[in-house]
Amino acid sequence: MNKAQKSVTKPSASEVNLPKQENQPSVPLAPVYNPNSPEMLRYKNNLRAALFSKFAVGSIQGAGECSIQFSVDKTGKLINRKFSKESSNKGLNDTVYYMLMSVPRFSPPPDEYHGEIIRMNFKIDNGNYEITIN
Repeated sequence: MNKAQKSVTKPSASEVNLPKQENQPSVPLAPVYNPNSPEMLRYKNNLRAALFSKFAVGSIQGAGECSIQFSVDKTGKLINRKFSKESSNKGLNDTVYYMLMSVPRFSPPPDEYHGEIIRMNFKIDNGNYEITIN
């Protein structure tokens, strides 16, 4: 071998000095929002009950459908409250609006909830009603 040709041998995997991985403190990930988790279903049903306690269904005449939406901040305050669909029945709209404004705050939401939109749908037909939350 001349000076220009040197024998190069590759080190084995056990001989390679790779930098040691330091134990990085793990940052806990925020829980993933699942609108159908038992905890979220329980929370939304309790919220629905609190809102419904302010809903004067007996004051509504006729029929109609409407929908509202809102979010809840980490302290339980209902924010961004609005109609996503208004009814042609003004009495229904007024009653739903009063209900929504009568519950400005609820209990703080579960840790998995991060301000996602909550929707409520109202169907009224001459005293019969259906109220859903999702």
